Amino acid sequence: MKKFTAFFIVCMLASQQAAAEIYKCTDANGKVHYGDKPCKGESTIFTPKAGPKVDEAVEARSEKTRQLLRAYREEHAQEKQKAAELKAEKEKRVENCRRARNRHQQIISAGRIYRLDKDGNQNDFTDEERAGAMASAKADIKEWCG
Repeated sequence: MKKFTAFFIVCMLASQQAAAEIYKCTDANGKVHYGDKPCKGESTIFTPKAGPKVDEAVEARSEKTRQLLRAYREEHAQEKQKAAELKAEKEKRVENCRRARNRHQQIISAGRIYRLDKDGNQNDFTDEERAGAMASAKADIKEWCG
């Protein structure tokens, strides 16, 4: 970690002052210190070289790559969202299909079908109402089950 810190300091100083001198000093305990001023006692002087200049074409390609990656991430997120929506829609269709088939089966197997009025009395379906309920259940099956 100390070597990394020292290297980081050297790099920062090199980027700020390309021609500046950097002093490396070792204290009595053997610890190495870096600074822009000479230390008491013995110190080693480093003169960092300027870092390489970035070519404009390279920078333009890098920016284009970043834009493409950003667009890819956005497109991927949209595809993921669309897939989730399609999955939810499919689950809804499966559940509605199951309910429609259950309702159809209940109409077929029921001896009699009735509805409750507001007083709680049972009113039986007429043959036409039963046929209408059966047709409605078949239409729901066709709609939800395909």
